[in-house]
Amino acid sequence: MTKTRIRSEAELTRRGRDLKRVRDALNEAGIDYWLASGALLGAYRDGDFIPWDWDVEIDVRQEDLEANLTALVSALATRRFSVRPPRDRKWRVGCRRRNGTPIGIWGFALQNDVDGTPHRRKLVSPLNVPVEFWQTGTFIELRGQQYQCHAPVEDYLRWTYGPDWRTPIRSDKHSEYLSAGFRGDRFKE
Repeated sequence: MTKTRIRSEAELTRRGRDLKRVRDALNEAGIDYWLASGALLGAYRDGDFIPWDWDVEIDVRQEDLEANLTALVSALATRRFSVRPPRDRKWRVGCRRRNGTPIGIWGFALQNDVDGTPHRRKLVSPLNVPVEFWQTGTFIELRGQQYQCHAPVEDYLRWTYGPDWRTPIRSDKHSEYLSAGFRGDRFKE
């Protein structure tokens, strides 16, 4: 079975239920979140999850995750998620329900790129999102639920996937579908 296989409707339904539970846990823990990456792309472009996407990513501010980590882990455990808390100060919480989709909650730290422009960066990788996409108050519907997301959505998708973000690319290689800016090339000297 390959990473980019087409998920069944039953798997996508379970993914939607699990995402709702994670959103509710984040709200209960007092952590602002942003639906991100493939989940946001699918919701905006296709009106649903991308059927070959293997996970769901949610972005949070690293300082919010750090301050509310215990409450989040507790809220996720109450909802019967297996939780992998952050290790080595990299601020990624992995969670999954039995037979469910892996959901990554990624903490982004505020940093400047080489020209001094502020971005939020994943500490576990060079992936980064400009600060202007981290405003609150924009929501998108996915499987009948509302989720806060990066905005303006089309600008975020262009930043993340490049100018051809509307064209589906079925690949598990970041270099084939993520833009150089999102991959962190701006941080390289």
